[in-house]
Amino acid sequence: MTCLCGKEALLTLADKVWCRSCFIDQFERRVKKVLREKPFQRGERVFVTGNVAAFVIKRIINMPLELVFAERTIEGEKAVVEWTLDDECVDFLERMSTDGQFKHDNQLKLFLHLRDSEVAAYAEMYGITFTPRKKNPLWTTFLSQCEPDMMYNLLRNAEELREMGGRLK
Repeated sequence: MTCLCGKEALLTLADKVWCRSCFIDQFERRVKKVLREKPFQRGERVFVTGNVAAFVIKRIINMPLELVFAERTIEGEKAVVEWTLDDECVDFLERMSTDGQFKHDNQLKLFLHLRDSEVAAYAEMYGITFTPRKKNPLWTTFLSQCEPDMMYNLLRNAEELREMGGRLK
């Protein structure tokens, strides 16, 4: 199989085949999209959780920041977390079926536009350990049976609900 660029494909994700360079380019473009939505200020103090997030932030951000690598975030502080599209969709479905509360937070969900499998593939390319968050198996099974576009639709719905005021029920 060949990538869209004509090179030999190394991996297949979500019915698309990628060579290493095209996959990395696409991955980092999606991360940059998240970074544009919540830009950093020069010299800002930012907490970073997760090995892959730390690697990507160092690789992509070209400004001086006070990066603090931590296991957990501190409430009220700006934080970069390894939160994926899978995490967001499962969280959305769980909130819909329980309290209906959608909260704004100070966390920058670095991998919001990327699936767990994409983050895992990127991490593997660079020899970094990535451990996806534990998720409700009911929702992960449900989402695995859906078309890939459905997850992006759920993401948009979650974002719109947050903007509308955060209350579903």
